[in-house]
Amino acid sequence: MTSEIQLAGFGGQGILFAGKVLAYCGMLADREVSWLPCYGPEMRGGTCNCSVCLSDEPIGSPVVNEPDLLIAMNEPSYTKFIGVVKAGGYAFIDSTPQMSAAISTSSEFPQQDLRTRTSLKAAPI
Repeated sequence: MTSEIQLAGFGGQGILFAGKVLAYCGMLADREVSWLPCYGPEMRGGTCNCSVCLSDEPIGSPVVNEPDLLIAMNEPSYTKFIGVVKAGGYAFIDSTPQMSAAISTSSEFPQQDLRTRTSLKAAPI
């Protein structure tokens, strides 16, 4: 079984560190892992994301195009990645008031789904 995870947010939020921790946990569980960071030249505040693959089999590519799990810590990350989460996947969304307001004005998803997506619990996509 392969799990593909996309973590995204601003630099300084611990996105890359969280991805690295997930990869290390996979290694400790004797799984094949890949960790692919993506960030700009800014030291703090620039966008960043990372892809983590955990698998029982060798991983052919570290690129995650359709994640099973999305962790989005800001509105630009949510907007960029929510549309590519696999059907039946999960999204963990920052539920601060600023983030909830940005998501609730989106016309991409029905309002009922938005309330579920912005809760602290995982929400199936």
